[in-house]
Amino acid sequence: MCRVLKVSRSGYYAWCKRPVSGRELANQKLIEQIEEIHQHSRQTYGSPRIHAELTNQGVQCGHNRVARLMRAAELRAKQNRKFKVRTTDSAHHYPVGNIILWGHRSSPSLPKLLPRAPCRNSTRQGHPTIQEPGLN
Repeated sequence: MCRVLKVSRSGYYAWCKRPVSGRELANQKLIEQIEEIHQHSRQTYGSPRIHAELTNQGVQCGHNRVARLMRAAELRAKQNRKFKVRTTDSAHHYPVGNIILWGHRSSPSLPKLLPRAPCRNSTRQGHPTIQEPGLN
C-alpha cells in the first residue's frame, strides 16, 4: 500500500500514530454544535442562519467553515413545500346535494325561485329596453 501511495513505510506508520490535531478537535466540537442547532431548528436552518446562531452564542468561526462542515456532515436545510390549498376535499364519499342557482332560468327542471331583475336600458341586440314603471 505504501508503494501505491508513494510514501515510506515509516512515514505511514508515524502518520497513523499521530494524535488528532487541535483544528480537527475544534471541528468535531463545532460539528456537534451545528448538529444541535440544526435539529433544534427542525432541520430548516442552512449555513447562514446556523453561522448567525453560533455568533449569537459567542462561537467565533467563519461562514465558509460552517458551510464546509455542514457539507461534510451531510446536513442540509429542508425546503418548505409549495403552498397548496387543503381546505376543499372533492374526493369525499359523502352525498352531494343539488345546487340551486337563485334566479337562474336556463334549466327547466329548476324551480323559478326568484324573478329576474329587470335591466335598465339594456343594450343587447334583439332585446327591447326594459324600464321599471316610475323611473322615467
